[in-house]
Amino acid sequence: MANNNHVSIWVCPVCKLPLTKPCIGPEKNSEGTLTQQWLCDNQHSFDIAKEGYINLLLPQQKRSPSPGDTKFMVSSRQDFLSQGYYQPLSEKITELTSSHLGANSILLDSGCGEGYYLQQLIAHKSDIHIFGIDISKEATKIASRLIKNGHFAVASSFNLPVLTNSIDCLLRIFAPGDNIEAARVLKKKGVLIVISPGPRHLFALKKLLYKEAKEHTPQEALDNFSLLDEEKVSYRLEVKGAKQISQLVSMTPLYWQTDKTAQDNLNTLASLCTEIDFVIRTYRPIKDNAWANASIKQ
Repeated sequence: MANNNHVSIWVCPVCKLPLTKPCIGPEKNSEGTLTQQWLCDNQHSFDIAKEGYINLLLPQQKRSPSPGDTKFMVSSRQDFLSQGYYQPLSEKITELTSSHLGANSILLDSGCGEGYYLQQLIAHKSDIHIFGIDISKEATKIASRLIKNGHFAVASSFNLPVLTNSIDCLLRIFAPGDNIEAARVLKKKGVLIVISPGPRHLFALKKLLYKEAKEHTPQEALDNFSLLDEEKVSYRLEVKGAKQISQLVSMTPLYWQTDKTAQDNLNTLASLCTEIDFVIRTYRPIKDNAWANASIKQ
């Protein structure tokens, strides 16, 4: 990976000034060692966790005390993905992303989870600077631990604590986000790559959980962006064993949206064959539109 010791994109979430390189803080942590911190010129400080990430999520940006995926959901996703079930998708993401990244390019994964797709990308493209955010502290903790040369923060994808015009590629994999914010942080020739479920994604699974399963609604065009490319990744997936079927449910919105009794009924299944259907869209920001909208938002 590129040497990113001297590269930073973080800004203070309070006053929007750039955060400086880590320095030793005045207080000791629970283990009795001095804390490292990031600081802005207004002296707002943010401690660096022992795993290496920083928490840039302000209290007013939280909808719950511990937002985002829980430790159980993160663990389930990590175990499931390690079996290679989504490897075709990961390979396509790596291929498309790499085509837009030259040496020393800066990539931000907005909603990075525990870093599965970033790990695959780094194995193929090691000369870039990796940054990731997630609203889940549990997920960010794992990503920071697994990807030592990356920079990670707990942060909101709707209020990116990121410098304007600093990103070459913004990844958004099954994650929400603010399009005006995305356009703001991207460079003029930067790209936004969005991975979302296709109409038939996990349809056979949904039929087991809903009385009336419905296809995913196609994503609408993004304001402030022009579409450069669209590709699909579709295949049949066989998941064997009740444990891994449960892990699949736990790593999707189905975990929150379906009845627990219906989920428990899946424990009787020895295997599940279902559709995998993803859509990958690549966009470029229309800067004039983005700036006009950004000024209105502020």
